[in-house]
Amino acid sequence: MKRFSVVDEARVILSPREAQVLELVKASHPNKEIAFRLGVTEGSVKVTIYQLCLGIGLPNRTALAIWAYQHPEAIQRLPVKTNKSPQAA
Repeated sequence: MKRFSVVDEARVILSPREAQVLELVKASHPNKEIAFRLGVTEGSVKVTIYQLCLGIGLPNRTALAIWAYQHPEAIQRLPVKTNKSPQAA
């Protein structure tokens, strides 16, 4: 089980992909749309969300989104380069 390094108990160190997925989960995007925006499979998104939950110690995606809102300083801010939303087409 992967645990994330915590610096000063305030900042979780995430990979660039984890940060991108977390930002999109926080914005309430479904897995299918996250996968499309990031150019990965839906399965990859599910695995990343699962790893984030395990690493932070959360039970599910909803708790992960709430945690992201409650700890904005903990998320390593990285630009999210995405495809256009399939709904915008």
